[in-house]
Amino acid sequence: MINFYVDTESIGYFSPTVLIQYARDDSPVHIHNLWKEPVGKSLDLIEEICENNIIGFNLAHDWFHLSRTYNVLQMLPQNKPPAILDYHDVEDEPEAHDRFCLKPHGALDLMLYGRTHEFQATMGQKTIRIRRVPRALAKILVQELETQVEIPKLYFAKRDGKQHWKIKELHMNTAKEITPEDYKSLHDGKDDIMIDPNFVNIELAFHPSTGLKPIMHYLLGKEVDTIDEMLGVKRPTEYSWYPSSGEWLDVAADHIFAWTEDKRRLQYAEDDVHYLRDLVKYFANNNRLTQEEFLNKHMGEYNSTLACMVGALHWKGFAIDINQINEQLVEQYNIVIKCEKEVMFNSPKKVISYLHEVCNPIEKELITNTEKATLLSTIEEGSEELSRRAKLVMTGRQAKMELKMLERLKKAKRLYVTFKVTGTKSNRMSGGSMEEE
Repeated sequence: MINFYVDTESIGYFSPTVLIQYARDDSPVHIHNLWKEPVGKSLDLIEEICENNIIGFNLAHDWFHLSRTYNVLQMLPQNKPPAILDYHDVEDEPEAHDRFCLKPHGALDLMLYGRTHEFQATMGQKTIRIRRVPRALAKILVQELETQVEIPKLYFAKRDGKQHWKIKELHMNTAKEITPEDYKSLHDGKDDIMIDPNFVNIELAFHPSTGLKPIMHYLLGKEVDTIDEMLGVKRPTEYSWYPSSGEWLDVAADHIFAWTEDKRRLQYAEDDVHYLRDLVKYFANNNRLTQEEFLNKHMGEYNSTLACMVGALHWKGFAIDINQINEQLVEQYNIVIKCEKEVMFNSPKKVISYLHEVCNPIEKELITNTEKATLLSTIEEGSEELSRRAKLVMTGRQAKMELKMLERLKKAKRLYVTFKVTGTKSNRMSGGSMEEE
């Protein structure tokens, strides 16, 4: 089997692919521009990748793009490059989603491997808190902590690698921290909050990233180029819940031109393939293995295969019953209208006023927000009328959310789903975007 190191560049995140950059084993990096090469040649490349092993970083994203590209290009003339309008005309057709499901012979997602091995510690790190520090010593302690405590910069990649210890003020004689809402109350002249003059908490929040560029920069010490630093191209309007919306059309030509003519962007694309090789070498060395031994040991493992399934499934989507969607739209719309006639249930200020109208003095003191937990408590413990009103607010909000989801389904004509293969430290899959945030 050939090991293909593969990455993709696209118009936006969920819009059409522009480049497939790849290398076979240790061969030079190739940049395949889908809009400049004949459709048949692009299909042959994707088929060759599927017949062999793929090594990538965030394969759910790249396999989504390969699946999308293969299905759409199958509907276009194969002896010439795709035309933007032709691609746009067919990408939302059922045939462009349902005909082919791609599966590689073997897959290794280096992002998922890292998250379950060397980089697991970056996931879900809890904030460090030093409680009830004398205020007079707090600033000195913060300076010492920032100078003396060394934590890998990867843990703060989303903050330019800098750790920032913060001083948090406390309520008088407690360990409870002053919140932004508390500060607002103080600003509004309320005198029921007292700040402790003697003690504070000191906190350090983590902002890690296991993206390829931060890993290369903060872990392997490479100077990396980021897309944000390049000459900007207008981003398309796009939705993960409707990836074939076609709203990328007005910016497509600019993106294709940028990824074709901008030498800095082309170098950026090529570098990603080199980084994949560097990361394999790093992981192999950490495990005292040769690169070949490392790849043989981990190629085709469960999470990487699952990532490809997630990407393919996102493009395919699930069939829906439009007639039932329309029936549910009417039902939820009527619920929303009925509830809105009584109260604007999504306005916290109006909801609190609405609830307070039937509260006794103690209940008024207890109901200070309209969060779900407060409303549930009100339903369980309030008077009959207060409970009814809290239920109405929750019913209206739920119907509004369902109405929004149903409208999206009707527009997209199928249900598109995304997952994070390793969403937690315990290695569970979770719902959410495939995008590395």
